[in-house]
Amino acid sequence: MRLLFRAGWLLLTLLVVGAMAWGWLKQRSQLTGHVVSCADPLQGCRGSTQTGSALQLRFLQPASGLQRFAVTVSGVQAKQLSVQFDMQGMQMPPARFALQQQTAGWQGSAILPVCVQGRRDWQVTVWADGTPYRFQFSQPSR
Repeated sequence: MRLLFRAGWLLLTLLVVGAMAWGWLKQRSQLTGHVVSCADPLQGCRGSTQTGSALQLRFLQPASGLQRFAVTVSGVQAKQLSVQFDMQGMQMPPARFALQQQTAGWQGSAILPVCVQGRRDWQVTVWADGTPYRFQFSQPSR
């Protein structure tokens, strides 16, 4: 009886871990689409949504490691919107921040992680109701 109980818990644990891994892999596989290059996020970056409307991402202050800065997104209709920062080919801790809907779009604050390798080539993914829109930018040297 004890062996059966332990086997049941082991199976349940494996199912939960498997479901979490599947969800993470599914999210990562969505990120293989088009990436828009952004010369200066302070001036704003334009991409397009699935419906063809212009999506604009803009930082209101310079992005600097571990310093809070304001982010706005406009041109996309969504119930939930967040921004996520990472780097191509590098595993990083989650850096995803929810934005709040405003009259003229979405706004919130984010914190850019620090890369231990000193890289400054960032990708920011705008998640609008689960749909990713990706931009890449380089953080200016100090």
